[in-house]
Amino acid sequence: MVERPRASTRPPARASRRLAVAVVAAVAIAGCVAERSPGEVSPRSARAVDARVAGVRALGLPLATTTATAFDLALPATAAEPVRLTDATGAVSVAFTIRGARGVAPVRAVARAPAAEVRVYPGAIAGADLVHAPLEDGVEDLVFFDAPPASSELTYELGVGGVAGLRLVGGNLEMLDALGAPRLRLAEPFLIDRDGRRHAARLRVDGCAIDRDEAPPWGRPITAPGAVVCRVVVAWGEGVAFPAVLDPAWTVSSAAFAARYAHTMTTLPSGQLLVTGGYYDAECSTCGAGPLASADLFDPATRTWAAAGGLPVSRVGHAAALLPSGLVALFGGGGSSRPEVFTGSGFRRSEASMAAQPVDLTATTLPSGKVLVAGGRDGAPLATALLFDDLADTFSAAGGGAMTVARARHTATRLPSGRVLVAGGSGAGGALASAEVYDPVADTFTATPAPMSHARSGHVAALLADGRVLLAGGETASAEIYDPATGAFTVVGSMASARAAATAVVLESGRVMVAGGSVDGTAVGAVEIYDPVRRAFAPQPSLALARHSHTAARLATGEVFVVGGRLPSGRSVRNPEIWSPGASGSACSVADDCRSGACQGGACCAGPCDGACKTCVAGTGACVAVVSTDDPDSCTGADTCDAAGACKKKNGQACGAAAQCASGHCVDGWCCDRACGGQCEACDVAGHAGRCIPVVGESHGARPRCAGGGTTCGGSCNGSGVTACAFPSAVTTCGTACATGKLSVSTCDGRGACVPDRSQACPGNFACSDEASCRTDCTTDRECASGYRCEGVELSACAPIALCDGSVVTKGTEVVDCAPYACEQSGACRTTCASVADCAEAKVCSRDGLCVDAPPPTASGCAVRGPRDDAGRAFPAVLLVLAVLGVGRGRLGVGRARLGVAPGRRRP
Repeated sequence: MVERPRASTRPPARASRRLAVAVVAAVAIAGCVAERSPGEVSPRSARAVDARVAGVRALGLPLATTTATAFDLALPATAAEPVRLTDATGAVSVAFTIRGARGVAPVRAVARAPAAEVRVYPGAIAGADLVHAPLEDGVEDLVFFDAPPASSELTYELGVGGVAGLRLVGGNLEMLDALGAPRLRLAEPFLIDRDGRRHAARLRVDGCAIDRDEAPPWGRPITAPGAVVCRVVVAWGEGVAFPAVLDPAWTVSSAAFAARYAHTMTTLPSGQLLVTGGYYDAECSTCGAGPLASADLFDPATRTWAAAGGLPVSRVGHAAALLPSGLVALFGGGGSSRPEVFTGSGFRRSEASMAAQPVDLTATTLPSGKVLVAGGRDGAPLATALLFDDLADTFSAAGGGAMTVARARHTATRLPSGRVLVAGGSGAGGALASAEVYDPVADTFTATPAPMSHARSGHVAALLADGRVLLAGGETASAEIYDPATGAFTVVGSMASARAAATAVVLESGRVMVAGGSVDGTAVGAVEIYDPVRRAFAPQPSLALARHSHTAARLATGEVFVVGGRLPSGRSVRNPEIWSPGASGSACSVADDCRSGACQGGACCAGPCDGACKTCVAGTGACVAVVSTDDPDSCTGADTCDAAGACKKKNGQACGAAAQCASGHCVDGWCCDRACGGQCEACDVAGHAGRCIPVVGESHGARPRCAGGGTTCGGSCNGSGVTACAFPSAVTTCGTACATGKLSVSTCDGRGACVPDRSQACPGNFACSDEASCRTDCTTDRECASGYRCEGVELSACAPIALCDGSVVTKGTEVVDCAPYACEQSGACRTTCASVADCAEAKVCSRDGLCVDAPPPTASGCAVRGPRDDAGRAFPAVLLVLAVLGVGRGRLGVGRARLGVAPGRRRP
């Protein structure tokens, strides 16, 4: 609830640096009265410095708590030298000094620990001390007058070589960069006299061109100073009771103009924010607290403030509505019954008038462009309902001129249908649970079929993406949803604590941020986000400052801009802050951590990043595919992301097709780490499924077997390589064959084949027993090899049938002469020779294995010349001797045939 503001024809134009404690200031000033010569420090200088520091402390200035600032400040070695101030961007820089200041060195002191040094220049100006007090956003330039000065004005020499343009609006001198953004500011000065009264001072700029247009300065033509040095005159009127202190402040324009609460903030079509009115609570009850008539603009792109001109009257607890034309209309606030309209270049006052000057009312723009102004409090809650038409500049009754219930501190939410839900508030008997809907077509107010589940006053309302309305808080922690389709309220999740005078902002994700507020009368900075899907609240990092009765708006960047409010101490807040639920690319744990409501892979996404194997890039928030690894959010366990970013089975999982596997290989019924098509490798080896490894034994699946597999000489995999088949060695017998008394033996060739190795007559000259073996005995001649007959005592041996005598074979009555070769005992004739023994009598064996005639002998005395061959070469002498002697198989001595013994036959 906003206290009714005190009347003020010229309310304060600045906030905390406009404070003064009359008694303390008077003591500080009085303690410094002393006669002194130019440049001379009074003998009471220590007391003087203490008094000045006490005066600075009494003003409640936002003194710097550290020397590390977002701007560059250089204080001078003497009062005659300039102070140099440069903004954080380095785009704008100024140097200023007071004309006529003496070259007095400063005495340094600390006004509040921990704080940057305050510099006191005793007697720097005739009859006055100069104090430079570093602030969190600039420097306060205080002049303590012990007695009325000779002139009621003070002149600064302002160096503007580092300034693109100057703008003087609302008593504030703004220093612009090349794009028209105010970067530095000389705020509207004032004096506090010995009685604690505030006296406004005026700024005048001489020697430089200035812009006085109240239109926003960003992006429009700049008025260049046209000089390097300007004269800035600070002038005041009569009625100042001296001693007094003059308070000009040089600050950066990223700081707000004023501390305030119960104000309004409206987002313009340009994206800039208009802040109007409000109330300023000083550090003490006599320090100039009161309603404000100032209006300021904030530009999110440059993060700078500019003066928007003054309101015709101060307003606190008023309502603002953005018109279809882009203008902003202000209603109520206790200052006037007539609306004011921000035109973009200042404010114009409407001629239309309400019957009262209510506070805590609502203003809702309808589809027609008219504004529904409802309820509020003017001593007591009002049921008044009016329609404001800006084009006609008139008020008319809405719904007969009254709601169904008188209410203040309620909410009014325009529904997608164009109707307006008016809910809760404070009535004659306290907080209300009632709600009603205004239909602009029928021009009627109709109570909802059932009231809210809880009475609410000073609560928040937010229109959700699906057209329903969230209502939360208002001296309760509960929340509920209004459904326009049914007209019913449904209880949803509850906040951590009951709070009122908070703000609700719909984020880009569709979630609702509820921030700050008052819990049992004390400001809090708590932030909770409502998720319409989960129908629950989740805590988030708190605001930097606990505050209630503030304003908040979502910027185009998705961040939330928070302005003003009241601290737990009750003082108004000057410092705005930007709260972010997580910019794209920032770290997150859950969706509520992110502006977009999308958290993937521990990073906030720029937008929805749905589906398996999707994640966001830290730092940028870009949604990209997860490849060749697990995606903890959607694809893990037995699955993983493949090289194309699709969720597939991991190696070692059963499969039916390669498309099911992240590796792209389905082998032997398992997702495999490679193609695994080698003859002696497989992916289904027990204990190693999914890994392609060498196998031992038979090849797996449909792979080709090793050569001759399954036979005596056949191979098998030996487990040492892709095609490592092992085969029996060549000494391994793989089979025998018997035919016509000849036994053939086959051996392995070491490559899987069984090949014939050698052939020989059956042992004992037996015939074959079968196709693979020889007999070992006989009973008939048929059981002996050809040329042999079965004989012996027991008829168990095979003896030759034919008689061989040299070269003559006798087979029964048949006689065969094998000449020129000798015969074999089997009765066969030789066909080649290896020596003379293989030849018939008188024949010799030639070098090419033929039996030939021996060459005739040649004698010459005792010398014997051996025979020669056809080429004329002499036969070796030994062969000639052997031939003459008749040495040869069966030729040594007398042949057995001539002794009457048949070869191979035993005597009976």
